[in-house]
Amino acid sequence: IKATALYLENGADKSGSAIFSYGDFSVELTYNKLLQATLPSEIVGENGSVIIEKIGLYSGVFSVQNGEKIRLDKDETKENLMSKEALFFAEFIKGKNTEIYNKNSELCFNVHKCMDEIKKNAGILYPQI
Repeated sequence: IKATALYLENGADKSGSAIFSYGDFSVELTYNKLLQATLPSEIVGENGSVIIEKIGLYSGVFSVQNGEKIRLDKDETKENLMSKEALFFAEFIKGKNTEIYNKNSELCFNVHKCMDEIKKNAGILYPQI
């Protein structure tokens, strides 16, 4: 992982990028905490792409393959936007399915390791309390 960040005068990061190298392909992530883009987010792969028109609302999600655009999400009210995820999380923390719990715990740990590596590479520091 290689990462960079730009900072505000107060030392807080305002934008940055991270590149993940996997041998035969790489992934680049960019973020900006100050601006709201008008362009959609796009995940591009060898067989097509996924377009997310409003990533903060998880709205307008499309798969595009061979010129065919298929909608993957459905219109939800703001109140119901994360209701399925909340129900899943409630069952998850109750520990009823240990296989899923263990798999997701490992995923969370790996995401945390990646975030730590990105912060370290980009020089993002947090005040010690």
